[in-house]
Amino acid sequence: MKIYNADFKLIRLDFNIEILKTKPLLESNPEIVLELFKASDGMKDACRFGFRIASHFLEKNSKKEAVGYLSEYFSDFVIENKTKDITDLKRFVENAFLNHEIQFQENKPAEVIMDNLILNPNIEGFTKDVFSHLKKHGYYSE
Repeated sequence: MKIYNADFKLIRLDFNIEILKTKPLLESNPEIVLELFKASDGMKDACRFGFRIASHFLEKNSKKEAVGYLSEYFSDFVIENKTKDITDLKRFVENAFLNHEIQFQENKPAEVIMDNLILNPNIEGFTKDVFSHLKKHGYYSE
């Protein structure tokens, strides 16, 4: 699989400092949405693919949002073969989660002390989901 034009975007990063100052118990509800488009250059066996990762942290008692974070990671892909492509997809998934974490750590206010937005993301499982999504849309035959 050839991967090019990788593009990470930080869409939203909001902190409710007043809630965070109280050091509340937080509950997290990460959401991941896959998206698939035709390649911008119209190439056969190519697509633009990526996903959005949302990390919401709510104060446990009030359910008020203490942290809201949304990022997206998209790239153009040229399909080659199943065996090689799964390895490349796994690297893409790892990079997406890594970029999500790094951008959070680099852009959060200094007074916010939070580590690991998504504890131990299931890279293998998510890579299989991505591959299944591509297969469902006809990029791989049975």
